[in-house]
Amino acid sequence: MFFFLRLAFGNIIKNRRNSLTILIAVFISVFFMEITTGYMDGFKLKLLKEGLDVAGHVKIYNKLYKENMDFSPIEYNVPLDKEVFDVIKAAPGYKDSRAEINFGVIAGTGDLSQETLVKAVDLSKKDGVYAARVKNIIEGSYPQKDNEIAVGYKMAKVLNVKTGDSIVMFGLDSYGSMNAVEGVVTGIFNNFNPPEDEKLVLCSLGLAQSLLGIEGTATEIFINTQTAEGSVAAAEYIKKNLPEDYIALPWQDEQPMLVYAFTMMDVATFIICAIILLAAAFGIVNSFLMNIMGRMPEFGVLRAMGVSKSQLIMMIISESFVLGLIGTIAGMLPSTWLVWFFQQNPISYEKMGDMMESMGGIDALIGTALVPSSYITVFVTGVLISVLASLYPAFSAARKKTVDILRCLNEKQKF
Repeated sequence: MFFFLRLAFGNIIKNRRNSLTILIAVFISVFFMEITTGYMDGFKLKLLKEGLDVAGHVKIYNKLYKENMDFSPIEYNVPLDKEVFDVIKAAPGYKDSRAEINFGVIAGTGDLSQETLVKAVDLSKKDGVYAARVKNIIEGSYPQKDNEIAVGYKMAKVLNVKTGDSIVMFGLDSYGSMNAVEGVVTGIFNNFNPPEDEKLVLCSLGLAQSLLGIEGTATEIFINTQTAEGSVAAAEYIKKNLPEDYIALPWQDEQPMLVYAFTMMDVATFIICAIILLAAAFGIVNSFLMNIMGRMPEFGVLRAMGVSKSQLIMMIISESFVLGLIGTIAGMLPSTWLVWFFQQNPISYEKMGDMMESMGGIDALIGTALVPSSYITVFVTGVLISVLASLYPAFSAARKKTVDILRCLNEKQKF
């Protein structure tokens, strides 16, 4: 085997032009495959980390909550008591949980007002899934007390408020009466998500419970499991052990858009890579055919000296392996750097904010990702495409009879 590899290096150097053509074809295919898979993997991780982690792997709410979203869903809530959380924490694969209240109000400053979405969260859980919200505060600080709130930068412009100003939120409580609370703006955020930046108010559970008259309860409880795949088992356990008034749904049922997105990304990645490989394969096969046809006299002499068909095939495959390895490494180096760069510096797709919201409310900053399994797959594929593309030319050369090759050589010499 080492003999064939040494011979392959010599032949590659001797046939520089054809070798360079094959190297360029492998380089281009590997480069674009790595960029494609890196981008798709980055989008997947974005959906997993921010779409699923923020939206929760399992969601618990009152059965009537979703059925009455257009009326007064706040009256259909879940008690935040020990019995409920004992069941949640006993679920298989349990990692963490948090309560939220999501509702709509009118927010105003006296002169200006607008319809607003409110996300009430446990302010003590500012790490983990809420870390991105803390990071996205561009002015002031993340709320720390019940009377403190944060608003999107576009909403701050509409209401003409800055940190330190007050916003009054008006809405119906669970008894059908009009109620209002006042919050002090301590932070202004940019989530790179137009719906949130324009209309979202972030506040504490206590402030929302006071406004809505639902102390000690929340509209939704979000649960994260150790892995996204563990959501189904956890949801089944919680559903069996909670009262019939409440429902627990895994993300596959609660976020069908994410399931669809994952499937479409896998299909898109396969199709794009298949097109790249097909184009590369044609180029490599053509280059190998030209290379081998031009070296037929050499192969005829080798066959006459006693080189067998299998040895001739191994010699050609060894050349293709070396060319594939060199071309793959050459293609991986710049593409890996680009994937790493865009992983550290994600691109903003803020105009796609509405679509992001439909897929779990993730922001519009999307970067690439270096995933070891995808990286190895691209590397192996780059080498294999060169080897496989050389098989047809190799067997074509091996099928030629030695006497026919030498006869053609003698005729060329006479001519």
